[in-house]
Amino acid sequence: MIKSTIHTVKQIWDILEERERMEFKRSCFGHFTELDSQMTADPQKKGGFSGQLVHYVLCKIVDYKKSSKLWFNFDGKPTRFSVYEFAVVTGLRCSELLVNLRLEACQSHLRDNYFKTNSIKISDLLNKIQKWPRGKPQEDRLKIALVYFLESTLLSSDPKKSVSQHYLSMVDDLDTFNKFPWGSIVYPATLEQLQSRDLRA
Repeated sequence: MIKSTIHTVKQIWDILEERERMEFKRSCFGHFTELDSQMTADPQKKGGFSGQLVHYVLCKIVDYKKSSKLWFNFDGKPTRFSVYEFAVVTGLRCSELLVNLRLEACQSHLRDNYFKTNSIKISDLLNKIQKWPRGKPQEDRLKIALVYFLESTLLSSDPKKSVSQHYLSMVDDLDTFNKFPWGSIVYPATLEQLQSRDLRA
């Protein structure tokens, strides 16, 4: 989530219609729509996003070992960042059970009806919801928007990277998708980004 931006929420909001927005708000990612819209718009306003503050916090990392948590040093006091703190901060459901996702080709209504290829880029998802085919179910656009939010914001992927076929298959069943512990996927990806570079430089 290092490169994530709240602008993605506004981007999706401007595309979806009112009914779709309400469904998005009721989804497992709905709480992100409640974030202050000024977070990245004006750092001087109350509640604004501060890149300097984030950099300051990252400079306090003292343990870069490949482990399941990070440690920070604030005024000589060790502070832990683990999956527990991640769940509290993000509101994403996390599970201690190992999540076994096989990213192999699988059946997908969305892929077969709107993309017809296994090579789908994150940018393709955005293009599809922006130029939604007339007469197609709005529920399908909502589902694609959810996967787009997951891939482009929570997982901070490059727009040119391929979308997980497994996620596209899962979202066919919104109930299953919304109950899935996405924090168990997003946290390791976030941790890997933090551990893969010296952010103190």
